[in-house]
Amino acid sequence: MTGISSLMVGGKVVPVITAAAAPSTGTWTFTGDFYETTVDIVATPTGGTGPYTYAWEFVSGPTPEDSGFNPIYTFATVKPASVTNVASVVRCLVTDSLGASAYTNNVSIS
Repeated sequence: MTGISSLMVGGKVVPVITAAAAPSTGTWTFTGDFYETTVDIVATPTGGTGPYTYAWEFVSGPTPEDSGFNPIYTFATVKPASVTNVASVVRCLVTDSLGASAYTNNVSIS
């Protein structure tokens, strides 16, 4: 949708919403039997009409302990030591106050 800043929806001009997500740097800690990590992931909406709602979704990999309904999602997970090179993947559905929504990119924590 490059170059499009608004759409006509139901006879109204509605700003286009897009969203992106990026993780902070996290470190896996080995506890003897498990690897643990905590990483903050931030969803950033562009366009649309605030306020926004946020619905984090699990996509694949080791299941995170919690989803969330905030723009900053604290991703905490534990995986067995036998699970290596397997990323946890999450994304966020951002919805504006007019009902327009967009998914962020998938964020991989490995």
